[in-house]
Amino acid sequence: MGGGIEGRVERHVLDAVRDPVAVLDGERRLVYVNPAMTDFLGLPAEEIIGKPCSDVVHRILSPATDCPFLRSATSRRRESMEVEVPAKGIWVKVSVDPLHDDRGNLTGAVHIITEITDAKRNETRAEEDSRRLLSLMNNIPGVVYRGLPDWSLSFIGAEVKRLTGYPAGDFLSGAVSWRELIHPDDLERVRGTYRKAIADRRRVLRAEYRIRCQDGETRWLEDRRQLFYVDEGIFAFVDGLLLDITERKLMEEALCDSEERYRRLVDGSPEMIFVACEGRIVYMNETGVRLLGARAADDMAGKPLLDVVHSDSRESIQERIRQVVGEGRPTSLTEQKFVRLDGSVLEVEAMGVPILHQGRPAAQVFARDLTQRKETEEALHRSQEQFRQAQKMEAVGRLAGGVAHDFNNLLTAIRGYADLLLMELAEGFPHRREVEEIQRAADRAADLTHQLLAFSRKQVLQPRILDLNAVVSNMDKMLRRLIGEDVDLITVLRPGLGMVKVDPGQIEQVIMNLAVNARDAMPEGGRLTIETANVDLSGEYASGHPSILPGPHVMLTVTDTGTGMDDGTKQRLFEPFFTTKEMGKGTGLGLSTVYGIVKQSSGTIWVYSEPGRGTSFKIYVPRHEAAEGAHGGATRPRSAPRGKETILLVEDEPVVRMLAAEIMRKSGYHVLEAEDGAGALRLIDERKNFIDLMLTDVVMPVVGGRQLVEQLPAFLAGMKVLYMSGYPDEAIGRHGFLDPGTPFLQKPFTADSLLRKVREILDE
Repeated sequence: MGGGIEGRVERHVLDAVRDPVAVLDGERRLVYVNPAMTDFLGLPAEEIIGKPCSDVVHRILSPATDCPFLRSATSRRRESMEVEVPAKGIWVKVSVDPLHDDRGNLTGAVHIITEITDAKRNETRAEEDSRRLLSLMNNIPGVVYRGLPDWSLSFIGAEVKRLTGYPAGDFLSGAVSWRELIHPDDLERVRGTYRKAIADRRRVLRAEYRIRCQDGETRWLEDRRQLFYVDEGIFAFVDGLLLDITERKLMEEALCDSEERYRRLVDGSPEMIFVACEGRIVYMNETGVRLLGARAADDMAGKPLLDVVHSDSRESIQERIRQVVGEGRPTSLTEQKFVRLDGSVLEVEAMGVPILHQGRPAAQVFARDLTQRKETEEALHRSQEQFRQAQKMEAVGRLAGGVAHDFNNLLTAIRGYADLLLMELAEGFPHRREVEEIQRAADRAADLTHQLLAFSRKQVLQPRILDLNAVVSNMDKMLRRLIGEDVDLITVLRPGLGMVKVDPGQIEQVIMNLAVNARDAMPEGGRLTIETANVDLSGEYASGHPSILPGPHVMLTVTDTGTGMDDGTKQRLFEPFFTTKEMGKGTGLGLSTVYGIVKQSSGTIWVYSEPGRGTSFKIYVPRHEAAEGAHGGATRPRSAPRGKETILLVEDEPVVRMLAAEIMRKSGYHVLEAEDGAGALRLIDERKNFIDLMLTDVVMPVVGGRQLVEQLPAFLAGMKVLYMSGYPDEAIGRHGFLDPGTPFLQKPFTADSLLRKVREILDE
């Protein structure tokens, strides 16, 4: 401090200040203290001057108190802090004002200590009051909040987390907006009500709306608001209380809706429900109104009950109603007849229960229309008949397939050995004609086994992507010759027909057999129509036709104007050996063959016929979308009857094995024989011969043909394989289909067909 008159004046002024004041030099040593400071410190000035501030002032404040001198020196402005003085039981505010010379260098500082005990106590009381108020608000049955004009919240109670799932801090920070919680269906209504209240300068507002909580639950709230305005009526803020009224709201809605729900339940019942009191109808639901042909329920109210009861049922119903009303016990009305307003009869099954109507005994009657039940029973009966017929066909098919399998092995031997005999007998040689007859008889028997296999769905198909329009067109000339000139052939081939995946030769046989069947049904001539079309079979249609799947199909229809069939004939139509033709004019396998081919092709066939009105066969085959190219028929494999290659023959039937081995040896081949798959593996292991081709039966004991191929040693990996069978099953391919490109020889085979097929596979 200066020594001149300015210094004396400054010292005089500071000495008069009531707050303790001290002046520090740049080294934080005390150079001046006023009397108030000496009193505060309890030391005379001479013991204070020259000592560090931390040794004197901080001693009474707190040893840990950091003097704000350093902060002031850095910030070049006043720095302060509030600190408790335990020795005096007071709170003080310590302020430091930095002093600088003309060059801005720090030369010292002025320390001022101001007591703030009363203010601190008031602040503490305010905080305690605030905590008590906050605790009170957090414990009332609701959520207190203060909202601003922009929908933000300056305060909201902690209970909001229990209500919404979001903590209060999310609303105060703006992370969650209350407006976003309001249900979208209620938001505009709430905003409109809020705006109108502000425009009308209303002070109190109450609203009910829904919010969507954090967990997705929807809750109902009652929002009680008090609006506050500043000068000139400008809206300032709103204090509100949010009450959870979800349970109350649900109870109110349940109470209000109970009668409506009951009415809807009764009116929506598929049964007729009415109340009869003192012989009159006092209420009838909508189903009853509809079933009786009335326009509205009012048309039935007050109407005598017996007016809608058939004369056959009046006595019975009167007695039952008397039991219900007079004796107070439920009663079955069994099957009764009602009369519609148009005079038609309605058959119902009913039951009556006692009730009170406006304090009077009455009967509530539940009546079910029996029309649908009877239709369902009839449909069920038809379905059961169709199912039994399908089971019978399946059983017959299994029997036919089994017979064909065993017979094929015998025919293979008969036909094969006949071929071998003819190879030894020159033209004109005695008995050559008899051997040729044996050949022809074996061929006819083989045709029968093929038809049995077709019916039993056990033949091997080699399906292709076909255009049925092309198939029908290619067969046109042959069909016209087949049916004769007195039958007019009409083809209606829809353009844009979808593709189907079927065996070309088999689908041609289907068309040919149906055409022959139609010709025989028109002995005096008529009209045969073949149609194709794309159809989409609905689920409803499929439900009424067992074994058919809904979806896109191609339909092939063959219709004649012949004699038609009765129901008895239709039921047995597809059975093998069943025929209505004269003795010697049919085997009874034509339509059974058609049935088997269609079923094996994943299709369905239905017949529609009445005596004297012709017959229509409808075949539905699933539409195939793959673009593999359309074909119209099968092609014949190349043939070369002789060779020198080594062939491994695997066949469990001795007669067939001996025959096939002899045929191939006579044609130059080296043949190794095995009686089954296991024997073939042993033979390969023993000889380790190189083999050009393996000819194997598909179905054999222990190890079948396919399993044998899978177990072949590595050095035979490139060997070619030809499968053969007279009774194809799952081993050949699912549902009897060959895997694409799998070589196959069907039994019974001739010597020529065997040699041609072997040569074809070897030359590929």
